[in-house]
Amino acid sequence: MDAWLVGFTLVVVGVALSGLGYRLGARHRIALLVPWSLLQELALHKICCCGEDGERVRLELVAHLKLSREEAESLVRDVSAKRERASWRSCAPNR
Repeated sequence: MDAWLVGFTLVVVGVALSGLGYRLGARHRIALLVPWSLLQELALHKICCCGEDGERVRLELVAHLKLSREEAESLVRDVSAKRERASWRSCAPNR
């Protein structure tokens, strides 16, 4: 009877830990599932067309898409360099 109880307890703990690990892994992978080119286009639009500050765009990427701070800084730096190389016109509507 005691062996059955120990086995059942181990199965329950194993299922609970695997579910927890899956949920934690799924949250961590949110940033990995979004294509990098799409993130570049989003940052480019927000910086060049909407006129938002690069720091604000970086904070939004970190907060909403769970990117690491270094990844977001790299993305904003790449977009800023791309903006300086090309002559971007604002795509914001005329007011």
